[in-house]
Amino acid sequence: MRTDIEKEWLIKAIDTFERKLIVVSPKFKIMSANFQINGLPGSEIVGKFCHEVFCNSSTPCNNCAIKEAKEKGKPALRTDPENTLDVNIMPCYYAYPIYSGKNIDAFVSMDLDLSTRGAVEEKLQRSDAFLMKEKLEKIKLQLMQAEKMASIGALAAGVAHQLNNPIGGITLFAKLLMEEYDLEEGAKEDLRRIMINAERCRATVKELLEFSRPTLHLMEPNDINQAISRSFFLLENQPIFKNIEIEKDLMLSLPLALTDNQQINHMLMNIIINAAQAMEGKGKLTVKSYLSTDGDRACIEISDTGPGIPEDVLPHIFDPFFTTKEKGKGTGLGLSMVFSIVENHGGIIKARSNPAEGTTFVIELPFDTEVNGEDESKVQT
Repeated sequence: MRTDIEKEWLIKAIDTFERKLIVVSPKFKIMSANFQINGLPGSEIVGKFCHEVFCNSSTPCNNCAIKEAKEKGKPALRTDPENTLDVNIMPCYYAYPIYSGKNIDAFVSMDLDLSTRGAVEEKLQRSDAFLMKEKLEKIKLQLMQAEKMASIGALAAGVAHQLNNPIGGITLFAKLLMEEYDLEEGAKEDLRRIMINAERCRATVKELLEFSRPTLHLMEPNDINQAISRSFFLLENQPIFKNIEIEKDLMLSLPLALTDNQQINHMLMNIIINAAQAMEGKGKLTVKSYLSTDGDRACIEISDTGPGIPEDVLPHIFDPFFTTKEKGKGTGLGLSMVFSIVENHGGIIKARSNPAEGTTFVIELPFDTEVNGEDESKVQT
């Protein structure tokens, strides 16, 4: 406990303190002050509201340090208080709470000298400039990645067109051989296999051309199940899916959703490829489609049996440029782009994961009520 002499010296120190200082209650009433205002000593303003005395306002200032300290329960610094140019007015730059146990009894509010305030403002400006530069760098990288993907799409389209002619030739000559020559059944069976595989190549090329077309952001009523099937058609025969079991559980009567088909294809392929890579080519991939609980959204659920996502990583997976992959094996834009696509569709995407049990993504997309009708969009499973 402090002695009376110590308290006396503390009071003298506060009274002679060169900075303006007040003690304010949680309701913004002045409890004490160490300076005069308009010729009135501090004792004359005790009991009055600080915002009335210093700012002639009936309510607390929007940028009051006391208000911020009260909300956060810790010291607060504001570099832009009210009436900062008037030296006779109490400028509330800095405030901190006075605790009694866990409760706040009052707040101390004080000004800062101009050099300190200027240094703080300069530091904040430098910080803002740095953040802006960092943001611009991220946007630049994102644009470069988008340009690269556009180039790959154009290349894929060119390759697909080049493949169409030889595939057509293979199919044509296989048909001629079967029609014009008397072949053994074994040879005919081989030709039939050639034709089936050639047609399969043609279908893949067709889907590749559809996928690589420039995105026009055309929102139309589309079948979500068809988008899922198209994505798997392009992917499931890739080497990485060779040892992955694919299970589909699609709701047949799912109403149409208002989507951009190409964007939805990009979104699905990103999540599916990520799942295959997480499982390292071995495991089970489950895809479901169903109605949301309230019946006004189409839900897509994609689950894998991979190692799962660590708890500390899960909140950041949709952040731009965030990746846990080795350098050169990922840009960190995949799931960020997925999040952006879902958001542009007015939808919701969530991820849940348990270590060693895999990861599940759930995407909810709104229905096109104009096409389905309000009653139809409320169908229950």
